[in-house]
Amino acid sequence: MIRIAVLSMVFVAFAAAAQVYKWVDEKGVSHYSETPPPDGNAAKIELKSSTGNPPPVPQTDWKQKDLDSRERRIEQEQQEKQREAQDKSGAVARRNNCRATRRRLDDLETPGAVFERNDKGEKVYLDDAQREREIAVLQANAKKFCD
Repeated sequence: MIRIAVLSMVFVAFAAAAQVYKWVDEKGVSHYSETPPPDGNAAKIELKSSTGNPPPVPQTDWKQKDLDSRERRIEQEQQEKQREAQDKSGAVARRNNCRATRRRLDDLETPGAVFERNDKGEKVYLDDAQREREIAVLQANAKKFCD
């Protein structure tokens, strides 16, 4: 039994080391054979054993993929941080607008004279119609900023 195994390994080794010839006939068809063609115009191809080590995988492929993956992850993290910062600053701005709107609304709804300063710094008092219009605008803003 051992002899058969040894003999088959020897034949496999010879078959793997065999020479192969390639040639193209007059019709343009490629032929492969272990014997050269009759006219002798053939390229010799050396076959290597399939039991040898596979060709090494280029390391640059996985290294480049790893670098690309890291860059994408960093970009995504930066974008997420920017979104969070924008959301946070937007929330702060809404709170500040809400407070200012409510303060002004309280001033206008409190009985008594209400004034604004003009460009010259002089006091200009609001009449009842102006006061009601500004209260309506401020109530709409309060719904927008405070809810």
